Amino acid sequence: MLTVAQINETLNGKISGDPDQPIKGVCDLKDSREGCISYLNSGRYGGYFEKSCAAAVLVSSEFRGVRGSKTL
Repeated sequence: MLTVAQINETLNGKISGDPDQPIKGVCDLKDSREGCISYLNSGRYGGYFEKSCAAAVLVSSEFRGVRGSKTL
């Protein structure tokens, strides 16, 4: 199991939230599961973001949504 910080070592992104969040797997936003990481690559899926159970979500630097309890 990897943490958000360990995944970010490869991506060189900016973490907003808990860098020590453990990630158990990968999922899509619509059918997300707790402890998983997902991604948002289009505003058209923004509605799924708020309802997602994913622990962390990869987003572009232009993302302006409210992260809530999710780690970005």
